Amino acid sequence: MKTRTQILNDIKNIEKRGGVYKWYMSEEGANQLGVPLDGTTTKDGFYLVYVGLSKDLRMRLKWHAGDKHRPSSIKSGTLSVLRQKLNTLITGRWDGKEIVDEFMDQHMRVEFEYSDEYEMLELKEIQSNKLPLNARNNPNFSEFRKELSKRNGQAKRDSLEC
Repeated sequence: MKTRTQILNDIKNIEKRGGVYKWYMSEEGANQLGVPLDGTTTKDGFYLVYVGLSKDLRMRLKWHAGDKHRPSSIKSGTLSVLRQKLNTLITGRWDGKEIVDEFMDQHMRVEFEYSDEYEMLELKEIQSNKLPLNARNNPNFSEFRKELSKRNGQAKRDSLEC
């Protein structure tokens, strides 16, 4: 598993191929944000909280690891979905790039695998794991996720009022 900083430092060595990525969170980080971990998959002391796919893993991992939280990306909704959710849980807004970077560096790790069957692989991962930060295709759509969805919309609106 890699840190956010390791991904950004090694981005040129990540192939522009399709695949699936998995973000893990420390128990301490989950407790800080109120993210439920019951039933989640663990690896190396971290808990699987978010799974995604991309036809270009280099681009997608760079986006999640280093998105800039620009007003234009907040307004258009193109801010990394993972970063939206983290920022909502940390600050109640979407415009806190540095605080999200710091949280990810301290409490999150990512792994990825290349696959031509990335859509099927992502769906399998989502349906066979409890993933508190995934919404799409998630059969374990909990009360936490419902509340986070509401808070996420308000966080976007609050970020645009400035």
